[in-house]
Amino acid sequence: FPRKWHNFVDVQTAVEFYTPIYALMLPRDDFVRASSSLQLDEVMAIYIARILGTSYHMAFVKNGHPLVALSTLQAGYRLMMHGLDSEAMHGWLRVMKARQAAGLPLDPANSGTPK
Repeated sequence: FPRKWHNFVDVQTAVEFYTPIYALMLPRDDFVRASSSLQLDEVMAIYIARILGTSYHMAFVKNGHPLVALSTLQAGYRLMMHGLDSEAMHGWLRVMKARQAAGLPLDPANSGTPK
């Protein structure tokens, strides 16, 4: 990136700076709900695995204990992981769509290739 006066912080650090301001602008319940939603990636991935009948994508998602509420500290890290998990899941769904359009099995583990 160009070295300019406004390029001094990465996205994760910027989110950490922004979180207290964000907390002051929202009602408490809305802020807690917003920060807690960053922990739902693993739960949603499990639901999608059940719907699709394949758990291949579960290797992309890992957030530890999604039902144990964390503090709002490290919201930047959790937001970055949320983005990474979401992008990986979206990419996997696109691969599955392409496999389905090509008439291939959705689960690579069942592709018929010898092991």
